Amino acid sequence: VEEWLKRNRAEGIRPLITETRRTRQRHLWLYAKGRILPKQLELQYLGYDDPKIYSDPQAKQVTYTLLSKHLSGKAIDFGFLTPQGQFTYNGPWDRCYDIAEQCGIQSLYRLYKFDRPHLQSLN
Repeated sequence: VEEWLKRNRAEGIRPLITETRRTRQRHLWLYAKGRILPKQLELQYLGYDDPKIYSDPQAKQVTYTLLSKHLSGKAIDFGFLTPQGQFTYNGPWDRCYDIAEQCGIQSLYRLYKFDRPHLQSLN
């Protein structure tokens, strides 16, 4: 990821990493968005009862697996900084994906057309 950041910055692209390693608890909270999760799944996944985790069926789904590479620290989510220092999701995605591939990093958006801000290790 450091090499990816360096190469982007050398081209004047300003990616901003918004998330890296996730706890299981945070990942389950994200996974619950847009879903109804049975309490048994929560208990099994967390290993204990956590009353702060709730299903959120009205929300947009933001993750598609319980086995995310974020859990092992092998994935990032990112956006961009504008010249004025504001965060945005408008940016040169394709060029960032090109650079990622040169660095041995995979874009799920290129493969499956979902989760645009997500990059992950190939191994």
